[in-house]
Amino acid sequence: MFKAFFKNRQHAGELLFRKINKLADEKLMVVAIPNGGVEVVKPIYKNLKNSTFHLVISKKIPLIGAPYIGIGSISNNFEEVNHIRIDTLKLSQKIISQSRSITKRIIDHKEEFFSSHLLPNNSLYDKDVLLIDDGIASGFTIVAAIKEIKKLSPRRIIVAAPIIYAPTKKIINSMVSDLFYVEASNDKKFVVDKFYEDFDKVPDERVLNIINEM
Repeated sequence: MFKAFFKNRQHAGELLFRKINKLADEKLMVVAIPNGGVEVVKPIYKNLKNSTFHLVISKKIPLIGAPYIGIGSISNNFEEVNHIRIDTLKLSQKIISQSRSITKRIIDHKEEFFSSHLLPNNSLYDKDVLLIDDGIASGFTIVAAIKEIKKLSPRRIIVAAPIIYAPTKKIINSMVSDLFYVEASNDKKFVVDKFYEDFDKVPDERVLNIINEM
C-alpha cells in the first residue's frame, strides 16, 4: 500500500527547508504560487533571514472533464498552449477555448484578490529568486511562472517543491539555476495530492492569513 511522504503542506515545507537551508543567509526574493504553494512557504520563509515575499499567479489549463490533463498554462502576463498534446488528443478549438476561458477567469480573480501581494514589475532585476510550489507534475504551472519571472530579468531563479515527477526534472533544470525537492517519483500515474495525507484545498482567505502571519 502506498504511504504518503507528507502529512500536509506545512510538514512538506519543513522537510523542503532542510534541502535548501544553505540559502538561509542569502538575500532572496521568495515567490510562491498560490494557493497551496503559500502553505509550503510559511515554515521556509521564517528561516530565511534576508528575504522578501511575493506571489506569482500561474495555473495549468486543465482539459474540461479531465482536470489532470494539462493543455497549456497561464500566468499574469504569459500564456501558452501545448500544441503537441492538443494534436495528440485531437481536441476541437471549442474545447480548447472553453478550457482556456475557465482558467483565465480564475487567474483574473486571483490577480484582483491578491493584487497587493503580486510581484512588482520592476522588482527582480539582477535579484535571486526562490520560486516555490507544493508539487510539480507535468510542469505546466511552474514553467509558466518561470517564464513570467524571466521577463523581469532576475540574476538567477531557484525552484523548490516537496515532490516532483521525475521526467519533469530535465525540463525545469534546463530553465533555472537550481532545483530542490524532497522526493522525485517515476510513477506513471503521478499526481501531487497522492504524496500528501492532507491535501485539502486552500481558500484564498487562508492564503491572505498566512501572508499576514509571515
